[in-house]
Amino acid sequence: MDTRTKYFIHRNHFWFIAAIIVTALVLAVVLYRRNEDWRVLLPVIGGTVSLIYIIERQFLEEARLFKELFVDFNRRYNRLNKDLNRIRNADIKLALERKDIDILYDYFNLCGEEFLFYKKGYVYPEVWKSWILGMKIFFDNNRIRAIWVHELQTDSYYGLDLQRELLKLRR
Repeated sequence: MDTRTKYFIHRNHFWFIAAIIVTALVLAVVLYRRNEDWRVLLPVIGGTVSLIYIIERQFLEEARLFKELFVDFNRRYNRLNKDLNRIRNADIKLALERKDIDILYDYFNLCGEEFLFYKKGYVYPEVWKSWILGMKIFFDNNRIRAIWVHELQTDSYYGLDLQRELLKLRR
């Protein structure tokens, strides 16, 4: 399912549930007016309650997964943050050391994973936007950008195209 469609449903799921309830009520009234046996209504009521339960449970499970991902991504970022800022603030004329390049690769991998889970619909668009803006801070550094652009060309980051994602924010 497309991420935008999924979050449209998330934002408006109350209306989908209301439509299910109204449909069940209309069906119950129709069955009642036809003098159907009241036991015919039990599957309608049971099915409605089950469907609402399944929808709500799915939202709850996805919220839990999001929280786990969010906490894990932020924990990993926090471990890298000090070194990333040191690299970003260093003299632009100095060549990057191997350990700094490895730190950047760890960060690029983190960004790629965040993108993958965003594409799969497990990271909210508002959160992804914040993360992209955070990535831009490092992407704007010429030394970091040179390595990042080269790395992104290897398609090793689940299809992440940082420049395309930044352009989307401008729209």
